[in-house]
Amino acid sequence: MAETVAEAAADVADAIDVDAATEAASSAASSAASAAVDAGAAAVDAGAAAKQALDDSGYEFGDISKGVASGVASGVEGAVQAATGNDDYKFGDFTKGMAKGLLGKLSEGAAKAKKKLDEE
Repeated sequence: MAETVAEAAADVADAIDVDAATEAASSAASSAASAAVDAGAAAVDAGAAAKQALDDSGYEFGDISKGVASGVASGVEGAVQAATGNDDYKFGDFTKGMAKGLLGKLSEGAAKAKKKLDEE
């Protein structure tokens, strides 16, 4: 039986055209590599076109965030102006007032502490 298996293996090996199989595999690999390079080039071209469109638009990094923040600030200003009747209110006035008050109290406290230390 070993002779039959050996003969069958030899017949299969003879039937396979190794050169043709190697050529087919090489051709497939070459085509796949070429497709990958083409896809990469297309992606680079698309990225360059998108960058050019942004450059031409005048867009700068942070423009969207600045626009959103500006809209929120305007909305807060309008709401506070309507609620208080103070048309002169600007966004941040409350925070500035709080900071001035806090810093004033801290300064007063520091002055009192210094005076107490100087008296001792």
